[in-house]
Amino acid sequence: MNFEDESFYQDAIKIFRDAGYTVTDTPIFSNHSYKDIVYFDGTKMLMLDNLTATTLKIATNISHLFDLDDEFFEEGTGSRIAYYSVVLECNKLSRSQSAHDIHELFHSTFKADISILLFKNASSFLISIAGVENDIMLSDWFDCLLDTEEISNRIDILEIST
Repeated sequence: MNFEDESFYQDAIKIFRDAGYTVTDTPIFSNHSYKDIVYFDGTKMLMLDNLTATTLKIATNISHLFDLDDEFFEEGTGSRIAYYSVVLECNKLSRSQSAHDIHELFHSTFKADISILLFKNASSFLISIAGVENDIMLSDWFDCLLDTEEISNRIDILEIST
């Protein structure tokens, strides 16, 4: 994996596939801008004032990787889980707060009850989960230089669900 910004969605799909979340190689869409997400890709319109636009501007290369619906679970919940990858263009000091704020804004536009975003910033990534008890949970930042197996183990579906 090369973890280049423009192809980060391919790395993200591979990570989720290796961790057992999906079997797909092809995203629903890739490398959209925040404006595409807000105005075209979401189901709910988000009003963009200057502060919101400034917050979202650092989110680039946004890709909708895949969705999981009831057909993938033993017991149906009626929920949809959407998986995305996002590249953050900000400094290290603000990246966690930025990831939280961006996920909070994007989640309100998604067609899903739960959304899981894999954020990349420079040579690190984190996983963010929104929609569980109205919270946004962020993992630690991990180095992109970890081998694929180690990354997959860190986000393994069994580890997150327990």
